[in-house]
Order: sequence, then C-alpha cells, then structure tokens
Amino acid sequence: MMGLSLDKYIDFLEKQNRNWPKAPPRKPVKAKPMLRVLPGIRAVCWENYGTLIRIADGELGHRTIHPMPLQVALGKTIQQYNMWNSMVRKPGEPWEVLLPQYEKLLEEQQMMGVRKGDVPETDSAVVWKKILERLVERDYQYDVRLMGELDEFSEKVAYFFHACLQGVEAESEASDIIESIHNAGMPQGLADNGQKFTFAQTLRQFRRQGRLNSPEKVLSRSLSVFSIDLGIRATSANFFKQVAERFSNAGISPHEVVYIGSKLQDRLALARQTGFRTVLYAGDVGSLQATNEGLRDPQTKPDCLITDLIQMKQVLGLN
Repeated sequence: MMGLSLDKYIDFLEKQNRNWPKAPPRKPVKAKPMLRVLPGIRAVCWENYGTLIRIADGELGHRTIHPMPLQVALGKTIQQYNMWNSMVRKPGEPWEVLLPQYEKLLEEQQMMGVRKGDVPETDSAVVWKKILERLVERDYQYDVRLMGELDEFSEKVAYFFHACLQGVEAESEASDIIESIHNAGMPQGLADNGQKFTFAQTLRQFRRQGRLNSPEKVLSRSLSVFSIDLGIRATSANFFKQVAERFSNAGISPHEVVYIGSKLQDRLALARQTGFRTVLYAGDVGSLQATNEGLRDPQTKPDCLITDLIQMKQVLGLN
C-alpha cells in the first residue's frame, strides 16, 4: 500500500506547526573578500549545508557535537511514532534505551566496504528501517495508509529525526543569488553530503523564505549529487568525479562550472582537483573550514573568496 510521498509528508508535518529546532544565527567571519570575474563559467554548483542552508554544527550529521540534541531527537522520534510500547523496557528514559542500538547500527553501516580513498555514507533510512523491523517483531503497528510500506516509512522517520536533530534555515541572501543566476540562464546544482530527504528539505527552506515561487525550477535535481546517491561522502576521492560526470552528461565541462562552498580542504580542494573553478564562502563561523596554509597553497587555493553570497554576482559578471 502506498503512503504519502516524502514531499507530501513533509508538507503534512509543516501544517502541524511543529516546534523544530532553529538554525544557529549567522556569525560573520573576519575575512576580506577576494573577488574577480571568472571567465567562461556556464553553470554553478553549490555546497548545500553550510553555504545555501545554515545548519547546526555546519553540516548534516548523524550525531551532533554536543550530546543533548541527539538525546532530544531520539526522544521526540520515539514519541512521534509511538515506539515505546514495543521497545525493550529498561530503566531510564526512552532515548537512553534506543541510543546504544542507534549507535551500533551507525557503526555497522559505516564499516561497509567501499573503494580505497572513499568514505562510506550511512543511509539514515536504512538505520531506522532496522530499528522499525525489530519493533515490528514485537507487534509494533503503524498507519500504512499514511506512512506506506516499511521502506517508505523509514525515509519519513529519518526525515523527522534529522529535522529534530539539527535546525536548518536558508541563508538570507541565498534566494536572491540563486534567482539572479537562474535569470542569467545558468543551470545550478547541489553537491554535498545529504540523505534521501535533502533535496526536498532544501526546497522547503526556500519556500519558507518566501522569495522563490518555484525553487525546484531554479535548482536542478538532475545536476545535484548527494552522498546518499553514491554511497560515499563528499570528502571521498571519487565524489567530485561523479559530480563532474553529471555536468559532462549535460554538455558542460568541469572548467565551465564553479563550485561554491565553505569547506576548503574537504570540498573545494577535491572539486579543484577534478577541474572545477572554486569559490570559498567565508560568511559564517559555524560552517567555515579553512586554514591560512590552504588559502596560500596553489593546489587548494580557491579562485575567489566571498563573505556574502550575493557577491557571486560580481564573480559571475552579473552586476
């Protein structure tokens, strides 16, 4: 039986006016922009979390830097989906009972084999499916008409859990700059760590911002690559090769694409090695990952450095 699609389910949750955690406020970086027009650019590729989307801890994760958000997210997920009655009862809070199981399943997923030089991505929906399967063995029941079969249900639980784990919000200038680039006729994609819900979550944040009527027409899913699509994280040697192939299939060479992100070593350096032009977004202390050595090293130095997303207009010659 088919339940609501993930998009429809996100809409369903939004209508309930839930008290989701807020993204941390932007904290400006003491940095000087390095701006120049990059010639020959035909397409733009964005790091999603930490650049277009502000997020707690600077990027999407399965855990958080501080333990409290994980405890709260597990507790809210247990309550939301009425899991407690089918869980193995032990002394302590419900989240304390589930936490060891969650951690063990994460470790098992992270140890799955991939090619040398690649870092495996953990599919959050798979983790939650295994948890739900164990609950079903203990007579757990749920509304199949709303949630669908177990695979669909797991994706919905994964979205809810992560929405409780890390607050997200579209960066204030994000709508304006991606609309300007779209109006200039340049296709845009996303390349970052992400789960099955990431593209839908991103579009939702732009809709909430209220300045883009149809963000799905501005950001191309076919030109977007997330770690969940490939099974490897964006820090992997082969990740940006796959991103480059996606643009090449659309008739756009890597040197005609500019990649904008806040993580110099873990994203921009790899994109540069693949042939992309690169721009470091140094606009938020919470997401910026860069060293002075990396900014000087010819192998990793970005083509430009921006402190506000709207400065991409100058980099692309749109002013």
